[in-house]
Amino acid sequence: MVLAALVLAMSPQAAPPPADSRRPEELEVVRTKTAYTLKADELQVDGVLSFIAFDDKGNRPEFDLTSFTAEATYGITDWLTGEIEIPLLHLDPDPGDTESGIGDIALELKAAFSRNLVPIDLAAGIRTTLTTGDEDRGLGGDNSIFMPFAAVSYPFLPWMTGHGEVYAIVEEDRRPFHGLNLAADAVPWGPDLSLLLAFNVRRQGSDAAAWSIVPGAEYRWPEKSMAFALGLPIGLNSRAEDFGVIADFQIRL
Repeated sequence: MVLAALVLAMSPQAAPPPADSRRPEELEVVRTKTAYTLKADELQVDGVLSFIAFDDKGNRPEFDLTSFTAEATYGITDWLTGEIEIPLLHLDPDPGDTESGIGDIALELKAAFSRNLVPIDLAAGIRTTLTTGDEDRGLGGDNSIFMPFAAVSYPFLPWMTGHGEVYAIVEEDRRPFHGLNLAADAVPWGPDLSLLLAFNVRRQGSDAAAWSIVPGAEYRWPEKSMAFALGLPIGLNSRAEDFGVIADFQIRL
């Protein structure tokens, strides 16, 4: 909401972009899915680099998580999008007990509801990891993870859109996670630059929730085939990360 107040205080310097010119399938660097899907036969390739730092707090030791993933997202139809994500690098201070790694290939399907059925942009989907990892060797978990989710997007202004996502993460022999992500995507100076701000909440079982904010920005080349984005996660309590950096390079074909 800080971003909304800041953007409202500034007068846009260019005409707002058309309503459908900026429809991101996912806001990678602020960890939020949108209600949008790719157009049929459209292919999007992403490389996502993430560094997250946790300082020593209470019973939690200090550690860092570094990962690099390659993602390919394809528009099966105008309303159904499929994605495959391959973790090419996962560095963890204690690889014998890592919960994810290079073996955790993820598959995802997301379907958008017809506007004839609902008055807003709404989508739902499922994400799962394949059991190709080996936890003892630091390659990933031995069990598949299932993540159902739903996302909604709504343009509050011609140059600002809000997004919300709810999800659950279920894995055998572990307490489930559930979370809520809220994000604002503002383009006050034209369609090539987005200012982003997200609020993430994640909770495992009945434990206290981890709260964080993620300011970020995305720049798109004029031809709209490439984009680069950067987000800076900041933890708001002892359950969340202390700080981090998420970078995303994207090509649409």
